[in-house]
Amino acid sequence: MRSVADDGGSGWDGAAYDRINGLQRWVADRSLANLTVVGDEQVLDVGCGDGRITAELALRVPRGSVVGIDPSPLMIEVARSRITPLVPNLSFVEGAVETLDQVDDVDLIVSFNALHWVSDHRTALARMRRALRRNGRALLQFVCDGDRPSVEDVAAEVAARPAYSRWLSMVGPPYHHAAESVFLGEARDAGFEVTRSHVEDLAWDFEDAGRLREWLRVGFSSWLGPLPEGELRDGFLDDVVLEYAAVVGSASVVRFLQLRVELEAH
Repeated sequence: MRSVADDGGSGWDGAAYDRINGLQRWVADRSLANLTVVGDEQVLDVGCGDGRITAELALRVPRGSVVGIDPSPLMIEVARSRITPLVPNLSFVEGAVETLDQVDDVDLIVSFNALHWVSDHRTALARMRRALRRNGRALLQFVCDGDRPSVEDVAAEVAARPAYSRWLSMVGPPYHHAAESVFLGEARDAGFEVTRSHVEDLAWDFEDAGRLREWLRVGFSSWLGPLPEGELRDGFLDDVVLEYAAVVGSASVVRFLQLRVELEAH
């Protein structure tokens, strides 16, 4: 059953995300530094967000093309502003990976910190496998499950408090942090060969609790949307930042386990 919060990021504000997504850019840039391409590949970027990384990919495949897909119309609106004469091989499509049918015969699929907002990884992997040509490959990165509570785990606990549960009792967690072993098993079931898998414990310092709070305001739209505007929304964010600081020892730092998986379609 799909909860009212399980929107896969479709309610995210693209312009706001473009202003505060330094963390996501850092994670994606680390991956792109180790990504080898020939230059003529057909590439699909799943969960492309504001399109900045997608545009960088297009510059790296001048004889190929890159398509970015994202369920948020506001994200796609911002992403399309990056299509310029310098990157004519770039395009964007509004849609969810679970129903992906707009592209096929691609050589490479990438996804940077988007799949933990997707509820059905099994279906998503099957759709990605279908879109790849034989011997195509995928580079997927997202926040995975671990022993330490994530900032999303803390938000789910705060949402259950009496002060917020009146509005959020029917809101299921919008995030889906899969265990590494579970995700790899689902990838194999979808027809992939796992060529590499690695989990890193990463941290990002926003240097100010207010900046962390604004980052959460964009990413936590599923929780914030049902709450009345004003003090209650601000109180929810304040409570999450306070409780999460007790987990990581700082009111400005986010720590997360990042699963990087490289797959081949055989």
